[in-house]
This record gives sequence, C-alpha cells and structure tokens, in this order.
Amino acid sequence: MAVRLNRHARLEHFDNAQLQGAAAARSMRDKMTPYDPIPFFWSDQYDWDLQYYGSAKDWDEVVFRGNPSQGSFMAFYRKDGRIDAACAVNRSREASIVKHLLGQYDVPARKLADDDIALKTLVAAEAYGVR
Repeated sequence: MAVRLNRHARLEHFDNAQLQGAAAARSMRDKMTPYDPIPFFWSDQYDWDLQYYGSAKDWDEVVFRGNPSQGSFMAFYRKDGRIDAACAVNRSREASIVKHLLGQYDVPARKLADDDIALKTLVAAEAYGVR
C-alpha cells in the first residue's frame, strides 16, 4: 500500500528500483522507515520539458499555474481538496517543490494558481521535516 497515495500502486520506473535498494539498505541497518516513494516521471519532447509527480487516478479539480497556451505551466490534480499529483511543463525550477505539496489539503486553489506566490511558501512545515 502506497501510504502517500492512499491506495495500492505499481511504480514501474527505474527510479523506484533505485529507491527500493536504498530502503532495503536502511532497513538492514535497523533504521526501519516505511517505504513510501513519490511516483515520478519526466520526458523531454523537442522544446517541451515534462515532469509529473504523484498519481491522480481520478480528480475533481485541476488548478493551473501559468498559461498553457504560452507553453509554461503547472497543473495540480486535486480530489476533495487534496493535491494528489502535479504536472510541470517547462517549469523545471518549480517542479522539485511539487513533491512536498502532495497530500496537502490546506492549500487554496487561488494560491496554487498565483504565479506571484512562491510554491515553497505553500508547503506545510511537516513536509520538510520541521515540527
């Protein structure tokens, strides 16, 4: 069971194989932590850089940040107010922050959509391990 996704999921990506090896090594050193990877893939297609984090099996809202018609945007897939996935197109600098937003319920759509608000300011402190 993928805790972060709240469902079972197959993660068929080379990155997952690398992460599993590291998780097994930590477990062998008596540092038992749940294996809860963030599903991720990327692709470069000509002038398009695509990065996708999370897994949105279904959603009831898509929040856009940036302008798709201008070729640089992010799409946040939400279900019942929870951010389940995000797709970044030609926004690689912001894309790495997205993984810290996954699973959050308390981010207003208007703030996700506002390019004038830095994404890192929307991340809950717990996502960075701060308590």
